[in-house]
Amino acid sequence: MTLGDIENNNGQFNQIFDEKFQYPSFSNNFRPLEIEDTGKEDKQLKCSIILFIFGFLLLIPWIVNVINIKSKNKIARGFSIASIVLFSVSIAVIVGFVLFFILLITSLHKSHREDR
Repeated sequence: MTLGDIENNNGQFNQIFDEKFQYPSFSNNFRPLEIEDTGKEDKQLKCSIILFIFGFLLLIPWIVNVINIKSKNKIARGFSIASIVLFSVSIAVIVGFVLFFILLITSLHKSHREDR
């Protein structure tokens, strides 16, 4: 097909596409595709869950979980906050038991000395 075949006698071009076919219309509302990189957030979530679970065996992972306190992932941040709360409660309970046993031992020692 040459340019002469497409051009009519008036110097205008003939329509070479089918009028019944609806061609897609393009608009200026183009928005680039936003791809979120969730790899880092997924790693933070896994790390936070692992530290939370291991915190029940040892107390140290609960306080280490503070690294995820500023995570963009809400679930990871929730596990981090829960770890800190549980760490604080655990320390308070341990201190309470230690004080209780110290007072118990000193009172038993005093009563034992008075019996002599």
